[in-house]
Amino acid sequence: MFSTAVSSEFLPAGFHRPAPIHSSRSSELEAPTSQIYSPIATLAMLRIVAFATSVTWLLLMAIGANGSEYYRSGLVSPTQSLQSMVSLLFTVAILGVFAAGFIHRERVYQLAMGFASLSFVVVVAGHLLLLAIFGQSPLTEIYLGDFVGIPMVMLIMVFPTTWGLLLAIVVIGACAVVNLGTPLGFNTVLEISHSLAFMLPFLVLLQSGIKASHAIDESASRARNSASQVARLKTLHEVETSFLGHVHDRVLTYLDGVSRGVISPADSAARVKILTPEIPRNSRRLLLAGVLHDLVAQLRMVAPNIDITAPESLPETATISADVAAALSEAALEAASNTTSHAPGAQVDCQLSVESSEGVCQGVSVVIRDDGPGFDLARIPGSRAGVRVAITGRMQVVDGCSVDIETAPGQGTSVALVWHETTGEDEPPDFGHIAVPSAYEMVGIDRIFRPSSAIAVLIFFLAMSLNNSHPRPFFYVVSLLAVSVGVWALLRGQELTLPARPTVVTMGSVVVFFLAASVDNPPAVSYWPELWYPWVLILMCTYLAIRDRVWEAWALWGGCLILAEMMARSGFGPSEVGAAYLATKSIVLLPAMLISRLFKVTTRGLPLGLSIDQSQAMALQVAATQRRFLTDSREWIDSRVAAVLDPSFDGEVCRSNAHVLELRLRDSIRSPLFDVTPVNRAVWEARARGVNVRLLDDRYSGLSLPNRVGADPRLAALHLRLQEILDSCSHGSITARIVPAGRANYATIVIAGEDDSRREVFD
Repeated sequence: MFSTAVSSEFLPAGFHRPAPIHSSRSSELEAPTSQIYSPIATLAMLRIVAFATSVTWLLLMAIGANGSEYYRSGLVSPTQSLQSMVSLLFTVAILGVFAAGFIHRERVYQLAMGFASLSFVVVVAGHLLLLAIFGQSPLTEIYLGDFVGIPMVMLIMVFPTTWGLLLAIVVIGACAVVNLGTPLGFNTVLEISHSLAFMLPFLVLLQSGIKASHAIDESASRARNSASQVARLKTLHEVETSFLGHVHDRVLTYLDGVSRGVISPADSAARVKILTPEIPRNSRRLLLAGVLHDLVAQLRMVAPNIDITAPESLPETATISADVAAALSEAALEAASNTTSHAPGAQVDCQLSVESSEGVCQGVSVVIRDDGPGFDLARIPGSRAGVRVAITGRMQVVDGCSVDIETAPGQGTSVALVWHETTGEDEPPDFGHIAVPSAYEMVGIDRIFRPSSAIAVLIFFLAMSLNNSHPRPFFYVVSLLAVSVGVWALLRGQELTLPARPTVVTMGSVVVFFLAASVDNPPAVSYWPELWYPWVLILMCTYLAIRDRVWEAWALWGGCLILAEMMARSGFGPSEVGAAYLATKSIVLLPAMLISRLFKVTTRGLPLGLSIDQSQAMALQVAATQRRFLTDSREWIDSRVAAVLDPSFDGEVCRSNAHVLELRLRDSIRSPLFDVTPVNRAVWEARARGVNVRLLDDRYSGLSLPNRVGADPRLAALHLRLQEILDSCSHGSITARIVPAGRANYATIVIAGEDDSRREVFD
């Protein structure tokens, strides 16, 4: 038969290319996927800032006491004045930032915030230039210092570097100097200090937040790509095993039928049926009763004399995943088939058992025993297709499945196939390795609320208080002591949210401070700050809101508002510091409330968002790997079967070709280290001439990548020598064997012929 098989010259180019199983996995490792950066955390941070800053800036311009008329006139008649033109520019920039929150793209955020912040910087620079040259500027009436912090927050989000922070501080200081026209001196220092005391915590907070977001995204991207790589390789291993099982069960059977004349080479319908590998999907669930019923029927077809013991009743609604059902069924059928082939006439028993609880299937076992001759399992090569592929391999690639083979010469064989539901089978992957900092760490609260900052704030409070005279020194001292206690209480806790006890202490201290300062009743001055303690109250409420005590901050502010009104009407406090006076200052609490609250909500949802993103990436990777491998393997099988069964060949040649191809495919399964193009071509030619060629690979266990030609010089030398022997041999037999690792020799080639019999050893 072999003498009539066609030579390689009549076969298509690439016919002897290795099977996909021996080329795809190494190439996957050699060419990993590109690192895909997905800014989940960064986008969440940018959206917070985009909405909070745009709304706050718009409100400050629209309803603020200073410059609001220019804002309104700018909308009606943009060219009426320089002030209205600038107001229109700011409005366009604000709306761009607000719209970016809906588009939700990092590049759009950067462009919108960059345009808004740099436009403000340019306007401030022009304002200072006009003041320096002409001594006055029409932009003074817009009071840029009232909302300078908002565009500087945007600046930090676009340029979160030390230079960006320094530029923001310079711009804030410059606006404070020229905002109210205060003469240069002590009060100018107070204005600058107040602006920084209010805005610097926000700038540091957001700078830390955006840097942490970038770090989280980079870490998550690395973890996501690593997880995708693992998922790809795991999926590749699973589909390779399914492919080998498909070749073993269908393709080899088909080719054997063609070679024996049972199946016609022209039967294209049968060919198409066997050329489509089936890869089970984890998402599909099957009724357990139906799976076991089909398995029993198929076992009886494979082994008619088998004695099957199965559960009498099963939960009607119990299901099992399709991949588990496929692994159990195919491995059981292979075990029964092996018994029929290798132990004919032996008594065969099969025991099916099911573990269930409240109608849910938790485990299935299939045990097949025979009293045949048995065999020495230790002497069976791991590359035996029936053992490694159809039984052990199929079970090992499915979560929760295991196989136990017990046999010995003269003692029969027992194959136990077991599946137990694993607790994490339907849970999302573990993303604990993605370091997601707490909200406290992410926003850099520890950089803001620390002793050195508290001392600086208290010095500023003291300096601001010196701007007023104090007719009742005792109450003045009490107010300073009370606010000091409140500042130190704000430092407590290791979370973003200030603990309950320090919160109560802070609120109580601020109330005492405000009452004492009101009773002190210092006379107002004609320049900023007219009175020191209302500004201290606003700053303390702001700091409390930054520590995620937003409602407590508003309650504290509202309570002091009521106290101020009551004391103004009763004569215990200054009449000008009433509810209306404090209400005009309250809008500065808005960004503190929005940003701190949104920060907490965002950080709480980050782990879930990262997990969903990584799960989607892994699912896409699995689907792509399955689709790519299925396409490659189908094309590989189809091209080879179609080539050897070409209609131009007569029936005898087709049958011979089918037999040689069957041997070739068995070599691919059993001897992967020999599966290289030059060796495949030489083996095919030798078998076509009638040489009996056996390839035995006892080294490759399937747990590591096969060595490629050139990677191991011993393997390369073996391949070259084997090709020389095969090319020069026209009859007899050749057996090439790669021995297991740990032996003294690497491989042997045994030539047995009428004129030449020898054994070559490779060290």
